[in-house]
Amino acid sequence: MLIPFADDQGPRRPTPVVWLICAAWLAVFVAAVAASPEAVARTHRELGLNTSAWWHAWFQLQRDEVRPGWASVVGLVRPLLTCWLLHGGVLHVLSNALALWLCGGRLESRFGSLRFAVFCIAAIVAAGLVEVQVDGPVDRDLLGGSGLAGATLAACLALRPITRARTIVLVAVVPVVVEVPLWVLALGWIAAQARPLSRLLDVGPSEPMSPAALGAGAVSGVVGAILLMALAPRARGAARAARVVRA
Repeated sequence: MLIPFADDQGPRRPTPVVWLICAAWLAVFVAAVAASPEAVARTHRELGLNTSAWWHAWFQLQRDEVRPGWASVVGLVRPLLTCWLLHGGVLHVLSNALALWLCGGRLESRFGSLRFAVFCIAAIVAAGLVEVQVDGPVDRDLLGGSGLAGATLAACLALRPITRARTIVLVAVVPVVVEVPLWVLALGWIAAQARPLSRLLDVGPSEPMSPAALGAGAVSGVVGAILLMALAPRARGAARAARVVRA
């Protein structure tokens, strides 16, 4: 078992967005474990991404003659912004939380919380939109933050492919700390997204996102990393100018 907890790039600044997301993922999953199966199924139905309901809202929006109906707009936007909060299995939520903690934390520390929050929203929406295009109007509830976790992994690999992660490895129940290349952990994360593993100790009848959605998240992560790098020099220049003015 591999448990990454830090990278080799030195100290990080505070990362409140990553803390908030990881805490939300774990809290929602623990609440689902404690809830009744009926309550979990109802929550997944209400907050998950049901592609059949999404396409129904899309076609309804096309039929609105005067102006877009509020219910149709909500039906399109809401599931894209809520399905990532839910996970169906313990390995699913833990693998995503560890990836976000390691890679998302480095991105937020490097580029700031506001830019990282925009990065997260873009990755979540990109994964959801590709999911509904690939699945079509299928009546099943999809959920998981794997699109976001994959985006942070891909962004970190794009920015620094030689990154190594300090990882706890259990050797005969004895924890040993070793440095592992980030790409190796990325392969382990991909394996954890396989449906038989992501459903380990599953909670509720819903399913994780498809490989196409994970790929969309990864692509959005690489594009986001390029944009963050392009904007970072401007932000540093503005900060230096502000310090000069104050001086």
